[in-house]
Amino acid sequence: MNRAAKAEEREKGGRSRLPMNALLAAASAALFWLSFPPVDAGWAAWVALVPWLVLVRRCSPKKAVLWSAAAGAVAFVALLHWIRFVTFLGWIPLALYCAAYWPAAALLMGFLRRRNIAFTWAVPLVVVVMEFIRGRLMTGFPFFFLGHSQHAVLPLIQVADLTGVFGVTFLVAMVNGFIAERIEGGFKSRRTTLIEGGATALVLAAILGYGILRLETIKTAPGPKVCLVQANIPISLKHTLKLNETLQTLRDHVELTREAAKPDTNIVIWAETMMPAPMNHLGDEDWIASLLTRKEENYRQYGSFLVESEKLLREALDAAKTHMLIGAETRERKRYNSAYLLAPDGGIIGRYDKMHLVVFGEYTPLTNVFPFVKRLRPAEMGGDLAPGRFAALLRLPSGADASTKFGVTICYEDAEPRVFRRFVRYGARFMVNITNDGWFKDSSELDHHLHVCAFRAVENRVPIARCANTGISALIEPTGRIAEHIADSAGNRRAVKGTLTGRLAMTDARAAYTRIGDVFAWLSLFALTAVNLYAGFRKTPS
Repeated sequence: MNRAAKAEEREKGGRSRLPMNALLAAASAALFWLSFPPVDAGWAAWVALVPWLVLVRRCSPKKAVLWSAAAGAVAFVALLHWIRFVTFLGWIPLALYCAAYWPAAALLMGFLRRRNIAFTWAVPLVVVVMEFIRGRLMTGFPFFFLGHSQHAVLPLIQVADLTGVFGVTFLVAMVNGFIAERIEGGFKSRRTTLIEGGATALVLAAILGYGILRLETIKTAPGPKVCLVQANIPISLKHTLKLNETLQTLRDHVELTREAAKPDTNIVIWAETMMPAPMNHLGDEDWIASLLTRKEENYRQYGSFLVESEKLLREALDAAKTHMLIGAETRERKRYNSAYLLAPDGGIIGRYDKMHLVVFGEYTPLTNVFPFVKRLRPAEMGGDLAPGRFAALLRLPSGADASTKFGVTICYEDAEPRVFRRFVRYGARFMVNITNDGWFKDSSELDHHLHVCAFRAVENRVPIARCANTGISALIEPTGRIAEHIADSAGNRRAVKGTLTGRLAMTDARAAYTRIGDVFAWLSLFALTAVNLYAGFRKTPS
């Protein structure tokens, strides 16, 4: 058969496989989507990659890249649908960026498989490395990792105190790789099947055994009593330019605090930026007085706004009769997204400024080079914020918990393992996350954000008090179990108003991950590099 005839035959074969290739790509995209909220079917993750891996094995490298890009794009456009509530222009580019890791992974796995490196070994390394890079590159986007899908399976996720979430990802990806290898390679070699199956079963047994042991040995005791206030303030009201309407957010918080106040509560927590006035402005009496005497009406109105805000905050403190942690903006020479710890008398005990800012949410990069990127950031978010300089620990000086130190993460800082564990490494005994997910309305983002936060509790063996404006506010135990959450009478946790008072589950258990960080992910990167170098020197089997 001449070259032209062979080319014609390949073209016909490619056309005949087109429906099957499309079906395989769509199947993996659908199963990956099912693995996370809103469906949250964790079982789907164990087979989500299988159709895609079969596709990678059967296609040429060029077609594998194209189909992988399509599958990834469909999956992430669907998963990240909630971004459109903030920036429609940013939704698709972010989804396509996340999807780009799929064809990159396909190239790596296809290269290794053509050199007889089985999917059972290649897939877990490649997937872990891809997630690791995505979680760090360009400030990182550490969401929708394969391991996150197993948040509800407590015995499985306990290994995160050694490996981070990547240990769970490794296991789930390995099972996918083994299944795909058997579909494509069959069971022709009993020895190979036994080795790969035995290794997969061993990893699963080791992780499950470790998790069961840790769940039995981690002892907890009642800690500080916290009160979470979830006012469910809509973004339209939160960012209105009308000062009287802005004050309504504060009045809602005062009323909820008054209703929830209990004499033995150690701390009352309000969510991110729920104090509508900059906290450092409230204490500047001379400046406020100067505003009230200005000729310009807008200055006098702002001065009156600050006076009323301070009055309402005093009412909240009088009602709480305890310490309060409040999310607020700080306006000095620069603007900061801050958390303030207040004494019952209103004195500021401590302050933390958010260190890890959200790209296009809290600051816009490269505006000097590419001015058009400003359009990707909603105008109502105001000017760029400045990052805080260090992980400031706060102290809760009340009752038996006089020496209790804690850290605060703001917004998506709880999704950043490096930021989170820094507080625990410095001595935080428990953690607080304050966030305002109201930007994403009643979407699945609220659920996934909570699930990601739960992994931080396991990785560092600390309880977390999570206070979110529109939800989901919850108390998370050091095992990752969500002990309590705010919900209405129908069980709805999102976009509801309410409070939650409960004690944190304190433990003396420590986690290796707090000290060593992402050593497991780095080792996976080195191992993948070594395997590629080894495979590169091998001839492609005929």
